[in-house]
Amino acid sequence: MLPLSVIGIILPVAGYFLVLGLLNSRSRPQLLRTSEDMLLLVGSLGLAFVPTAVQQIGATATGWTIAAATIIGVWRLAARQPTAWVIYNLSAESAHQAVSKALTTIGVQYHRRGSRFLLPDGGRLVVRCFPLLRNASVRLKGGPPALGRRFETALSETLSAVQTDANPAGAACVLAATAMLIVPTMLAAQRAGEIVRLISDLLP
Repeated sequence: MLPLSVIGIILPVAGYFLVLGLLNSRSRPQLLRTSEDMLLLVGSLGLAFVPTAVQQIGATATGWTIAAATIIGVWRLAARQPTAWVIYNLSAESAHQAVSKALTTIGVQYHRRGSRFLLPDGGRLVVRCFPLLRNASVRLKGGPPALGRRFETALSETLSAVQTDANPAGAACVLAATAMLIVPTMLAAQRAGEIVRLISDLLP
């Protein structure tokens, strides 16, 4: 039988794969900032270490300081000007077309060289595609400070009108998440009393 510590690690990983699979299974592409994508990964996997951290640190000054620093870091990360994005469930050619249309919508002239869109004032947008997952990353380098938000709004509106096919990678992630969730969930249900006691011990 798996120990509770192992179950606590498997469940957050399975949750991340489930969210990833759902994002890749939508009928329209999903746009996320790179910071949001990173927070999704770190937040999901970080849950595996929360019980251990609480048990080791507890409600001490150190624990509250770490929690406050984490919240401030997340807030500052979310408040930054967006300069990089991830597009889920979109082919490479469609990603390039969406970027081109978004730039045209906000009236920014560009010159395309492969996966690079050269902008005025020396700025550029770089598109990198991952055919296996059918995802694309878009990174803005240089350009006016407000360009990132304008481009993000235009790109989001452009993608909302794009219809995509089913992504096999999304289905695979959902199946993997389901497989990881079944056994730990059944074992956790059998040890519900022990889990309740552990949670009670963590409370002040």
